[in-house]
Parts: sequence; structure tokens; C-alpha cells
Amino acid sequence: MRKLNKKKVRYIIREMAKGEQSVRKIAKSLRTTAKGIRELYRRYVERGEYPYPREGGRKKRRIEEREIKKVIEKKEEHVLAGANVIEKMLSKDGTKIPHNKIYQIMKERGYVKEDPKKKRQRKWVRYERKHSLSLYHMDRFEDVEDGVQILIIEDDASRFISSVGVLKNATASNSVLVLKESLEKYGKPKQE
Repeated sequence: MRKLNKKKVRYIIREMAKGEQSVRKIAKSLRTTAKGIRELYRRYVERGEYPYPREGGRKKRRIEEREIKKVIEKKEEHVLAGANVIEKMLSKDGTKIPHNKIYQIMKERGYVKEDPKKKRQRKWVRYERKHSLSLYHMDRFEDVEDGVQILIIEDDASRFISSVGVLKNATASNSVLVLKESLEKYGKPKQE
């Protein structure tokens, strides 16, 4: 039987009370079973109230005190760590606590503030062009172990890496050299 919402339950009871349509026809229109509709109507007649479906989902488990202590201990040890990082640290220690629960604990203890601006959907999309060679995009990474800086020039639409420079110093003149290499291979982008 398909999940029925309140509107569909009211429709079923109204149609069953009228008696104009067959149970099979009602079931077919809602893509459910005739047996399920008869059962729903029987419950309505017996109780005298609409048998709305229960709220779905799993029952929430209470947060245990030991979990709270472990999360707070890790948060105070690593002040800048977020819920995902703390989850990974705890799993290395052999404790499995989901990051949603860690976030909830940190929120209750005042470690996290909700930002209403981050809850709504953004109205803009960054760096998305429709056609290749519309715009180049430049990224710089630092490899701490080798002490070098990596400069990447990529196409903004396809994310194709057109040029890479491994430099000791990512200065403006070195960046221009890497950009010239890209321009020689693939040409000038439409947007400047």
C-alpha cells in the first residue's frame, strides 16, 4: 500500500461514505490496494475520527552522557575542529558518534552558532560558464612537504587544466609565464 497523506485519507473516506464509486476504482485512482482502503474506512467507522498515517521516521535516540563528555573533551582539545573533524577523531579512538549528533551537542553547549543566512538557498552560482574557452580560472596550491607552489590554469566551463606551473615562488611574473603558456597552447578566452 502506498503512503497516504491527510488529503488522500479524507478523499477515501468521503468517497466510501458516498458509495458512488467502487472500492477498486478508488484504489486504482490512488494506486493503492482495495484491501487497504476497506481497512482504513473500517477504522474510521469504529473510532469516529480520521485514521491519519503516523509520522514517519525513526525514533530519536537519547544522547548519552558519555557521548557528550567525549565530544566536549575533543572540542576543547581542538578548538577549531568542526563536527566532521571531531567525528573522524572519535572514530580513530574507536567511538562511533554521527556528525549530526556531534553538531547537536556542540550547539546545545554554545560552541556553534546558527547563521540564518546559511540556511536559505543561494541565489547565485559562481564560475559557471556555458562554453569552453569563455573564461580561464587560476588556482594556487602549496605543497608544504616539498616547499613548492603549484599554479593551475583551468577552463571555467569544463574544468580542463590548460597549464600547470610548479614554482618555488608564485609571483606575478611567474603567474604571467604560466598564463602565456596556456594562451599559446589553447588560445585567448572570449572574456577578459
